[in-house]
Amino acid sequence: MNTKRKCTTELENQMVAIPLAALEAAATAAATAAATAAATAAVAAAAAEATAAATATATATATAATAETTAAATAVTTAQQQVEKKRNEVKRKYGSE
Repeated sequence: MNTKRKCTTELENQMVAIPLAALEAAATAAATAAATAAATAAVAAAAAEATAAATATATATATAATAETTAAATAVTTAQQQVEKKRNEVKRKYGSE
């Protein structure tokens, strides 16, 4: 290979190498951006899932608390009715106070 052709080939190789390096850098940046976007989406999905789970737990807890409160209120009402019934029985049996 003559010197002129060798210099031309080296120059051509350098001219190709520079755009290839830029292309590789762009491809790496795009891959990094895609990986970051995927990771961000995964974190957002996990956060949404955790929020949904927390909401479901809170709802279940509130429902259970409501049921317990209702049961307690019913028990108190029943006890009051029984006390009133006994009081009336005593009044009937022994006369009013």
